[in-house]
Amino acid sequence: MFSTILAFSQAPKILSKKIFLDSSGNETVEDHHTSYRIIRNYSSDSDHYEINDYYKSGNIKMKCSSSSKNTLQIDGTSISYYENGSRKSISNYKSNRIIGKEFRFFDDGTIESEIEHIDNGGGFEQDYKIVQFWNKERQHKVIDGNGEYQTFDITGIHIIGQVKNGLKDGEWTGSAQYDGLKFSDSYKNDKFISGKIVDSTGKSVSYKLLLEQAKPKKGKQDFQNAIYKALMKTQALKVNKISGNIYCSFTVEKDGSLSNLKVLKGLDKNIDKEVLNVLKNCGSWIPAKIRGIPTAIEHSLPITVTASN
Repeated sequence: MFSTILAFSQAPKILSKKIFLDSSGNETVEDHHTSYRIIRNYSSDSDHYEINDYYKSGNIKMKCSSSSKNTLQIDGTSISYYENGSRKSISNYKSNRIIGKEFRFFDDGTIESEIEHIDNGGGFEQDYKIVQFWNKERQHKVIDGNGEYQTFDITGIHIIGQVKNGLKDGEWTGSAQYDGLKFSDSYKNDKFISGKIVDSTGKSVSYKLLLEQAKPKKGKQDFQNAIYKALMKTQALKVNKISGNIYCSFTVEKDGSLSNLKVLKGLDKNIDKEVLNVLKNCGSWIPAKIRGIPTAIEHSLPITVTASN
């Protein structure tokens, strides 16, 4: 099972729930977890539920309040922690969207940045401004929204550039020492315009998107239909009327081939086997691209199985 029911009081007995999380914060099995979550008073009906996340070591990772017990919908103050117990960030949420001031800290407890989040009315992108920033040498580099800011991009690469009135502006640069890649991204009022990346041989690639997700060549709907069609043919599903979730993972390689196919949590060995067979025979995908470069990306795939009558 993915979750464990824990009793925190005896009379009346109010039950809480424990779930295991992977490095991306998605629900997983115990053998693959990097952290876990306790949803207190899970068995009660409430407007808000206390959520505590813990590192695998048992040290506190995050505290917040959620308006839902089944999906994380943060409302109010959220505090995250380093594994050493120091505060990592303090932020406020409204309907699961971060709003207002956010404060981030170094692992010794000193302040690293002050960020102002702006509620844009539920739009897809979250708007924010860099108000203050101190680098690792504790030098005050962004003052009242202007100066040099350093952070990490979507791949974990260190990037550096200017902010103007709190927003990315002009050229932002970074490099990946392990493969010799160097890149330059152009921004205007925090909007990405274009970029150019150069490898160790001097070959360059220009790009208009920072990230292009991997996807099946015939589309996600066709891919999902193929899985469900194959599962409906399995004898185990027909005879045993099995229902539930199957959790699997795989890597989409740079050439679009699939590797490292795994069922993390299955329902039945025959159904699990059929899922892996479909993945093996579904053909290559269009690989993900980061800054125009094909990149291997790991995918987690939950599949909901409902037995037909």
